[in-house]
Amino acid sequence: MKRIIAWSALILSAFMTTIPVVGNDEDVTRLTLEHTDGTQSHFNLADEPQMIIDGDSLVIKTSTLQTSVERAGLSHFHFTVGPVSAVSEVSCDVYTVSYSGNVLEVSGNVEGVLKVYDMDGRQVANFVALDGSAVADLNVLAPNIYVVAIPGKPSMKVLVK
Repeated sequence: MKRIIAWSALILSAFMTTIPVVGNDEDVTRLTLEHTDGTQSHFNLADEPQMIIDGDSLVIKTSTLQTSVERAGLSHFHFTVGPVSAVSEVSCDVYTVSYSGNVLEVSGNVEGVLKVYDMDGRQVANFVALDGSAVADLNVLAPNIYVVAIPGKPSMKVLVK
């Protein structure tokens, strides 16, 4: 696995030096992670993603985000060409997450309760998903970094300013 990561880093560095800056309506080369559940995650190579193995997890870091994926949940990764997605909105086959002005909106196939935790692991807020979507106004929280647990989806960190 380390050999695969080393080769992917070499390939990534070669791609990153040749990708021009493009507008949001043009296609770019992306790193695509194929999950065992059939979903995909995309990372624009212009964002210079770093892949790091941390125990049983694969951590993907860019200048604007960090996400962790269980290695057992990945079938493979490859490079694809697709549209640039805005940092403030991330879409996938099942749901959409938008975060702007300390308001997190999750829509699509979402059911249950979004739970917000502080960095000490204490639950500090709940937001109920109705009709497949939820709006979490995090302005009620003190400025800090929080973890939002979305039922059936990967958790994410958000910065409340």
